Amino acid sequence: MTLRFISDALKYCVFVTVIYAVLRWLWVKKKDAQIDWRREILLLLFVEYMTVIVSQTIIPRWIFVSGKMFFYEIGEKLPTNLVPFKSISKFIMGFGLFDEVTVINILANILIFVPFGLFLPLLWRNLRSLWKTLAIGTIMIITIETIQYFIGRTADIDDYILNILGVAAGYGLWKLWIKQRKSQG
Repeated sequence: MTLRFISDALKYCVFVTVIYAVLRWLWVKKKDAQIDWRREILLLLFVEYMTVIVSQTIIPRWIFVSGKMFFYEIGEKLPTNLVPFKSISKFIMGFGLFDEVTVINILANILIFVPFGLFLPLLWRNLRSLWKTLAIGTIMIITIETIQYFIGRTADIDDYILNILGVAAGYGLWKLWIKQRKSQG
């Protein structure tokens, strides 16, 4: 499962990197702007991160059989959950609080959005408040969950709860980094 995730994500990242690099180069050339390589690298990492998020949450998986493309979904489709903590409690009750399946599900849903909360204030000065970061995180996560509902994947309020905790944690890491930089002079 992990190797398939990495393999799928890398394919999209290579494709997006080429397109992004060309478009970004054309934009910088047109604006005749001074290049801040550190910012450019951060922007590229953000684009790659977003590519991974979109490729693994929205873009369906396809297989090719006899030259034809077919969509497939691994596992049983779970019903949409709009009751907060219902899925989380099912994991805990079914597997136990410290069971590997429970821990991986909860941690993965949190950790996948930590970079989002870190990148926003790092890259854009006008997004350096917790509320703005959380608002944009909310829009992003709800968009993903809504699209998942309409493409036949599972939509779950608990994913939102865990994902937004990840956004907040990423923002917290950014604040800690800023505080450390200020204390160093």
